[in-house]
Amino acid sequence: MGYGQHCLRTERAAICSFYVLLMGRACQLTFGRRDNKIGANSMQRFDGRYIIATGHRRAGAQHVVRLLDYHEATLCRRNPMRTGYRPLAKLDFDVPFDTAPEAYLTQWRAAVDHMARHHNDADKVAAYPKLYIRKGLRRGLGKGFLRSPLRRRIAGIAYPPFLFPEWRLDPLYASPESLKEALPVFRLSDAHAGLASIFDTESKMSVIHVIRSPQASLYSWWSRHHIAKNPEGIYDLLKAQFHLLTDEYGLNPDDFATYSLENLVELELWWWRYANEIPIRRFSHSSRFMVMPLEAISEDPVAAARIVYRFSELLLRREQEDGIRADTSHFFVNTPRSGDLPPELVADCLDKVVSDSPLREIYPDGHAPGERGREGINL
Repeated sequence: MGYGQHCLRTERAAICSFYVLLMGRACQLTFGRRDNKIGANSMQRFDGRYIIATGHRRAGAQHVVRLLDYHEATLCRRNPMRTGYRPLAKLDFDVPFDTAPEAYLTQWRAAVDHMARHHNDADKVAAYPKLYIRKGLRRGLGKGFLRSPLRRRIAGIAYPPFLFPEWRLDPLYASPESLKEALPVFRLSDAHAGLASIFDTESKMSVIHVIRSPQASLYSWWSRHHIAKNPEGIYDLLKAQFHLLTDEYGLNPDDFATYSLENLVELELWWWRYANEIPIRRFSHSSRFMVMPLEAISEDPVAAARIVYRFSELLLRREQEDGIRADTSHFFVNTPRSGDLPPELVADCLDKVVSDSPLREIYPDGHAPGERGREGINL
């Protein structure tokens, strides 16, 4: 980059920053006095309907959140645990209660209330028009501002909440009336045991469970987390709650006492089975639960969106379908490469772990979903 270009970029950045500062202060002056009267009352405890998008690690639950984010009435949280919010972080999602104790439910409801009243840097803020975000804020500053952490922090001089990675949806930022009507969507990974224990009690919670073929999940997990760099350390982590697999499937701890590549692959596949079977078994009686194979989203995002929107009781309009259709690159899921996992070993482990699983109904060959797996499923 030449000196002239560098100066031009610096000048543009300075002008943009000054513009953001002015608009932030203008919004504060415009909305501040009016909303001070309703500030405390407008943030009543959230007590509405909400959706949990979940699945085993590397399943792709974020794609369901992305589909729902196209609707103007959804409040989508793609990674609400990113900032380590304490009430949510305190919840042990791995503890399989038959019925959650009252203290657990109290913590969960406090976490839901927090998630439904905040945004953080992981959310695609204003990437799509939202009814609850102040029109003046969005039009004046533009979605580029709301999606830029740097510009938000500059505007934080006029509006301090923007200085932090997570900020409250207070009346200056969000319309309290529209926020009450918003449908929160939370992405939580590997929360199957905890959700199973509160599902019947939390009648306003609906769950969309994203499932991915065992082979693709295994390969994605292996490559994404660089398992080959520390396989024995990862193996120890997988064994930390082995007793759950013993209770569920009668696995013998002695068979997995020492590390081997075969044991590592087999154990991860057992966790894939456990994480997908538990919610299907516990939730399948309810119309508030559905299974969505990731492969179905990748194959036809618009068709998948129609299923997800119908389940969520939302109207999918033509312009939203067009947006999803134009954005298909974000929904295309690459087939992960096996890396240094021997195909024969993977095939043997798949046969050992998945052969008698009811999940075979979705993935008859362990690779691609069968005919029934190409639609939203309620087993």
